[in-house]
Amino acid sequence: MEQVESNDVRFLMPKSMPAYLRIDKDIKQQLIELSKLAKEYSKFDVIGLDHEINRKLELQLDRQSTEYKNHHKEFKKKLTNALASIEDSILLKDDIIRIRKEK
Repeated sequence: MEQVESNDVRFLMPKSMPAYLRIDKDIKQQLIELSKLAKEYSKFDVIGLDHEINRKLELQLDRQSTEYKNHHKEFKKKLTNALASIEDSILLKDDIIRIRKEK
């Protein structure tokens, strides 16, 4: 498989192409296009893209972390209120039971 791929790449280089391919108008046009794409690819700033993506991810993580902290505070507040209500209910139940026993 590797040998086939290396042979294919070899034919992309005009010096390695058979003459009948080099003179073909379509192939010439595609070689020009390939050259343009290769130059564009070599100019692409992978490090800049990596930095940009990392920065976006950091910002998104910070936002989500803040949202989670706010949600957690609300949850703790609601849980504390629920526990207080349960304690009050238990105390009321105990008072009702005590009052009934007194009668």
